[in-house]
Amino acid sequence: MLKDFKQFIAKGNVMDLAVAVIIGGAFALIVKSMTDDLIMPVVGAVFGNVDFSDKFVVLGGGEAEAGMTLEAAREAGLNVLAWGNFVSVAINFVILASSSSSCWCAMPRRSASSSRRRKRKLRRRPAVRARSIC
Repeated sequence: MLKDFKQFIAKGNVMDLAVAVIIGGAFALIVKSMTDDLIMPVVGAVFGNVDFSDKFVVLGGGEAEAGMTLEAAREAGLNVLAWGNFVSVAINFVILASSSSSCWCAMPRRSASSSRRRKRKLRRRPAVRARSIC
């Protein structure tokens, strides 16, 4: 069983998948930073210096004090609907989905064009004759 597992891991597809997962995780961090540090401050400025990450609605279990942050409301035991955080996460998802979709759509064209280029190069090469070493 261990031998089969080693053969499975040694296959190229598994290694490609591992690299893709690592790169995907790093890309997700970049998109999160872009959303939190670049996009949401601009959106907040457009709507009047609003920080969406702290926007919430108390559903029950008490009243939120004026100026209370989302963390403070959660620590106070309030049942909150964190709609501002959801907006940030939804924007993250849209960015990740659109970039993944564009990469996915570009792959068949890229591989098809590279195979066409390879075929053209092979046609242009002169025929190589086998020479005798002796």
